Amino acid sequence: MNYSFLKSLVILCLAMAAMNAATSQKIRTVLSYNVCEGFQKDSMQKERFISWVKQFNPDVIAFQELNGFTHTTLEEMAARYGHHYVVLQKEWGYPSGITSRYPITDIEKRSDDFSMAYVYGRILDFHFFAIHLNPFQYQKRLTQISSVLAQAGRINKKDKIIILGDFNSLSSSDSLQAKKE
Repeated sequence: MNYSFLKSLVILCLAMAAMNAATSQKIRTVLSYNVCEGFQKDSMQKERFISWVKQFNPDVIAFQELNGFTHTTLEEMAARYGHHYVVLQKEWGYPSGITSRYPITDIEKRSDDFSMAYVYGRILDFHFFAIHLNPFQYQKRLTQISSVLAQAGRINKKDKIIILGDFNSLSSSDSLQAKKE
């Protein structure tokens, strides 16, 4: 028996199986969710969210306002809906985060003040920005989104970029007066 031929055949089969597994991994569903100040510390809200997410089975979730979460508590929650990869931008203020069923690489965490920020990570062949812009100051939002766009501009033009989150863009239709009409 020619063992070198058999060995080559086994290596070729393993390589083809690995390539097939890698190409079958695709991001099909993405969810962005503002958990409103860490589910307002209400465990029932969190439980309803987990049940709701299981219905959609998203590949990636971008979060805003993960107040009170640590990396560990986000990891524990994410595992309950099948995501084993987690990044939390910070553990104070109004953190952003990303959970995924696929590995998150090239992670960058940005924060310009106590309240708002963004987290960046690459998942498969997508570049994700989970952002939470300042709700109070237009100029601050412009500065923050300029920072996100500058980083996105450094990414290869052929690559896929997804920017999602809480943009806190104000509109006259958001006013109480507009809602009464």
